[in-house]
Amino acid sequence: MSPLFFTYSGMSMENLTQAEVVAKGLEALKNLDLENAEKYFNYGLQQNEYSSEVHLGFAKLYLLQQKLDAALFWAKKARDLAEDKGDAYALIATCHLMANQVGQAVNLLQKALKDSPENPQVLSGLGKALIRAGKHAEAKPHLLKALETTDAPELVNYDLALAFADGPEDVSDFEKAVDYLTASIEANPGFAPPYFLLSHISVKLEMVDQAIEILTDGLAYNPNMLPMWEELHGLYMTANKPEKAMVQAMELVSRRGDPTDYIRVGNTALFSKDHKGALLAYKQAHELNPKDPTPLLNMAHVHRVQQNKKQAIKYYRQTAQIAPQWHRPFLGMGLIALQIDKNHDEARDHLLAALKIAPEDHEVCFYLALCAQEQNNDTECQKYAKMALATARSPREAAQAQNLLTPEVQTPE
Repeated sequence: MSPLFFTYSGMSMENLTQAEVVAKGLEALKNLDLENAEKYFNYGLQQNEYSSEVHLGFAKLYLLQQKLDAALFWAKKARDLAEDKGDAYALIATCHLMANQVGQAVNLLQKALKDSPENPQVLSGLGKALIRAGKHAEAKPHLLKALETTDAPELVNYDLALAFADGPEDVSDFEKAVDYLTASIEANPGFAPPYFLLSHISVKLEMVDQAIEILTDGLAYNPNMLPMWEELHGLYMTANKPEKAMVQAMELVSRRGDPTDYIRVGNTALFSKDHKGALLAYKQAHELNPKDPTPLLNMAHVHRVQQNKKQAIKYYRQTAQIAPQWHRPFLGMGLIALQIDKNHDEARDHLLAALKIAPEDHEVCFYLALCAQEQNNDTECQKYAKMALATARSPREAAQAQNLLTPEVQTPE
């Protein structure tokens, strides 16, 4: 059917004024109905090829599709046609921000503010750009002023929350951020970013259960927002609730089913010591993407934990063939030689190969020290124990490395 006679919501487009066509297109954009939005804007362009509003609509459409060159083209055309160029400058600046050209965005919007001091798009855009530039205090007054007249309060409230949550000075900043995020959700419960930021704040405040509740609420309005399912899975794992985490992992498999989803299922099963389930999930991930070394490495790890030496070595070698730049296959084979075979010479060779690739990996340094201790090579033991201590990622790892050091070289507390 020709776009000229395309109907939407029971109304033929040929019966709409251009203002109505643009409004319908923007409504479709808000609902992420990009196909119909493009049809509306195309029809609007047929009605008037010099309409700045239509050009702005196309710029917003291509921004949502992350087609920056096309978005910039249409935003600049809108700038050349519009009397009030503020909205166009705000979209051009958004293109700069998406291209990580923060300085250009700030400079452009500061100049636009002189000609359009009341334009909410310019004000909120400048606030967003200043936040990206790390100038949170400067951003706040622009965003507060934008909030007075904006037709998208969910966006401005969210940016205000960012201004307080990024680099907070104290807990009160988090409280203000929560207030703005709550206002953002109330303005548009289907707007996803506030749920993510609220959950991150809750985690920072060690309120993981509350973070889970927030994302669960968000999914009620955004059931197809797969990153929310991913985030919720991670939170359940953090909360040591693998059964509920598995529900999220399986939901992602049913909704998308790409290799990373099966890897997530495998990792969750492994956490619960369901080795058979983990291997089945990793195998499926490998079959979907044979070039990805991750499932092979994970299968090798499961077999090593089960002391299935032959299978573990097979998958470690396959991993090393696909990803020779990875150190973990060599670490894994070193652990098999050290812990299962008690072959310290072979273990040392594998671990040194891993060290060559990852000289600052704590595990490699620690097991090299342990291997040297088993060989009664005190010089090497002390050398690698010091390296392990320097690369420790937790007090437990530091204590393990410290225990391998002789009293003469113990690091004072």
